[in-house]
Amino acid sequence: MQGSHVFILCFFLFSACICRSQTTGEIDGCSGCKPKVDTTIDNSLTINTQENTIAVVKIIENSANKCIRYIFVNKNETFEVKNIPKGTYTVKFVLGTDWDFSKKNKCKLHFKDKKPLIMKLAKSLQFKKIKKSDGYETSSFTINLGINFSELNVANQKLEDEF
Repeated sequence: MQGSHVFILCFFLFSACICRSQTTGEIDGCSGCKPKVDTTIDNSLTINTQENTIAVVKIIENSANKCIRYIFVNKNETFEVKNIPKGTYTVKFVLGTDWDFSKKNKCKLHFKDKKPLIMKLAKSLQFKKIKKSDGYETSSFTINLGINFSELNVANQKLEDEF
């Protein structure tokens, strides 16, 4: 009898690990988003989420209208996107409060919310590398995402088809 209890306990622990496999970070291998990195530029975009918010973020290069990074950020976590190539970018994002961790396809949105918020920043972010007498100066930005954020910083557009 003791062996079956150990098996059941191990099964539940293993299941819990599998179901919560989506961790904060970049999501690679999704169609429509080819990661683009420039390791010669030491810049960053820091993404913070509130304790009630899960975010999926796309960084879109404006000149080519192509996704260069696709990021998942769990509740109350921070992720720093580094080495973004010079250029102007639009940041699009989906916010929700509940994620279905049992879904295995990492490239699809799995919000349990009836209607997650799909938005983009109202202003594009411009990443630069400016030569200075003592080296280079680069652009870095921080965005704070949460369900209760001010809508003054986002453009109200229909973006459902873009995720």
